Amino acid sequence: MILESDRLILRPLAESDAAAIMALDADPRVIRHTKAGLDGAAADPAAMLARALAHRRARPGFGFWAAEMRADGAFIGWFHLLAAAEGEAELGFRLRHAVWGRGYATEGARALIEHAFDTLGVARVSASALAANPASIRVMEKVGLRLAKRFVHPPDHPAVLYALERSTKERPRS
Repeated sequence: MILESDRLILRPLAESDAAAIMALDADPRVIRHTKAGLDGAAADPAAMLARALAHRRARPGFGFWAAEMRADGAFIGWFHLLAAAEGEAELGFRLRHAVWGRGYATEGARALIEHAFDTLGVARVSASALAANPASIRVMEKVGLRLAKRFVHPPDHPAVLYALERSTKERPRS
């Protein structure tokens, strides 16, 4: 399954992405908006690929997605949409510093939220970040997620949880 937006192609991560993932995590300026990013831990590429495959087998449509620029196929990072509680999905991403601030995070997040609601039947999408990460919080707000709670993530980092509930209104058919 491949998801496309105006400037991005999102496809399931594959073993061939391991080198790009390692390079991404080696960059100290990488933009992390994931639970792993909250505690500063870099994902182990082999373990992440194993998780991606396990998620895909257990719940098709969920998992880790490689983000590529539509124009030239350049790998810019990854997004994840993981099954959380019943009817809920957790959104996260890591993107190269060079593409940050150009709308790619918002575009990819929006594509995955729409996929979760329209294809996977998810009723709620949530994402958490450090309170000191205003850039990621702006992305969450741009895609319609709203503050759900504040909490302290060990060790003593103020964090926020944002969420979006699926609209109960019937959507017009096109």
